[in-house]
Amino acid sequence: MAKPAVNRAAAKRAQITKAAREVFLERGYAATSMDAVTALAGVSKQTIYSYFPSKGELFADFLDGELGHLRVDVGAPAPITSMAQLRATLLAVATALVRRFMRDDTINLLRVVLGDAYRVPEVRDAVREVIPNQLFGLVEAILGAAAAEGVVEPPQPGLTARMFIGPVVSFVILDGLLVDGPPRLPDAHALGYVVDAFLATLAPAGDRP
Repeated sequence: MAKPAVNRAAAKRAQITKAAREVFLERGYAATSMDAVTALAGVSKQTIYSYFPSKGELFADFLDGELGHLRVDVGAPAPITSMAQLRATLLAVATALVRRFMRDDTINLLRVVLGDAYRVPEVRDAVREVIPNQLFGLVEAILGAAAAEGVVEPPQPGLTARMFIGPVVSFVILDGLLVDGPPRLPDAHALGYVVDAFLATLAPAGDRP
């Protein structure tokens, strides 16, 4: 059983991050102050700084949490013992990604993040750290699970993960961020085509010279 102090600390952290999300989405990074987050969260300055020593660290945690929802949507990793399982897993990732990232609130988040990333080094640094860890890392883990079972043999998992994420994110950008109106989600056929085209670039384990 978790200790009460641990539960209180987790609850306090969640209280702060919830307030931070609201303020960051409303004001963007540059116009957000730790005072504003403190006031909305109903905590003291000493408390917020004990969890997050700087606004940059608070933003990085917020962004990490937002992208971390994708792993929750996909579910716990499982052994991948066939190309069919690998295809199904990657299709689940692609589907979860566009559904999560093309929601109205997430589109608003992306607009805030991308707008500030050009001007604010802390935002740029957070994006460059969190996206590889969360998005590329998820696909790398899936490819690693398939490689462990001898299904495929990706020569450079990091670059291979980029090859998969790039086309999927293009739907988010072109049909979500840049659309005047509601996001236009791709259908299952389009996502299936992306997954199949990606898998066609991967040689089964043992087939490489």
